[in-house]
Amino acid sequence: METVNINTGKMPLISIAMATHNGEKYLKEQLDSIYAQTYKNIEVIVTDDCSTDGTIEILRQYANSHGLKYYMNEQNLGFVKNFEKAITLCNGEFIALCDQDDIWEPNKIEILLESIGTNLLIHSDCSLIDEVDNVISSQWKGEIKSHKKFDSFVFTNVVTGCTVLFNRELLKYCLPFPDNLAYHDWWLAIVAAKFERIKYLNKPLVRYRQHNEQDTGIAKKTSKLYRFFLNPIYRVQQKEFPKMIDFKKQLQNLLAIKDAKLFNDQETSLINDATRYYNDYVNHIIHFRHFVYAVKYDKIIRPNNNIKILKNIVRDIIG
Repeated sequence: METVNINTGKMPLISIAMATHNGEKYLKEQLDSIYAQTYKNIEVIVTDDCSTDGTIEILRQYANSHGLKYYMNEQNLGFVKNFEKAITLCNGEFIALCDQDDIWEPNKIEILLESIGTNLLIHSDCSLIDEVDNVISSQWKGEIKSHKKFDSFVFTNVVTGCTVLFNRELLKYCLPFPDNLAYHDWWLAIVAAKFERIKYLNKPLVRYRQHNEQDTGIAKKTSKLYRFFLNPIYRVQQKEFPKMIDFKKQLQNLLAIKDAKLFNDQETSLINDATRYYNDYVNHIIHFRHFVYAVKYDKIIRPNNNIKILKNIVRDIIG
């Protein structure tokens, strides 16, 4: 595949796929940051998931003033399927995912396009902001060295959808999305990683907003709802609760893709092992099998750890 270099005069169309639902509070700020991009050959495709606030009126305004294209769902799809619909409506050679409540740095698209090369997907770091644009952290992830191959993404995800740009070629392998996915960005990432064509750019290009109304994010795990359910239902200490939520979501993802025809026997075996790893932790009080698989795949789950002694103890059990 040809490497993109916008300095040569080739300016491919970039589609920006946005999924909205009751997003009026931050939507204008996000759209303004999109239309202020230094890269201008863009189209903005929005699918709205039955908003009941002023979201549609804002979309109508930007359709008239900037040529934004928006579509209203007849029934609520949920954010994963809503993003899938938005992606299918895109015409660009490259597609960027966009939330309704963030702020993009002005050169986000330009930098990602220049950096993607022959990869299927590129993602960047981001800064974190609160409800009133105060910076919580100037950089969230920093250097990520372990997540370049398929096996890493089977156990966890480091790709944040709002930082992603991907080549249209990826859609040949990703569509339709598997049913019951917890997160669409993980699905796109694991497929790109299967072909070893994924790249991370250690540069914050999005101001990723954290607030309790969002579907995902750091603030979600500390919302009033989670604090309310913390003790009576899960009976775990507060420091363990976000881990339980993450494990449940990853288990949901793995169950959604375990029968996918895309993966070979070795990849399917790894998916099955990871499913057992998460299932045992989520559904059992004593996590013996979770421990066994944690040891077996320790270098994938925790690439910087060294627990050789523990591996020797259980080597006869895990083969």
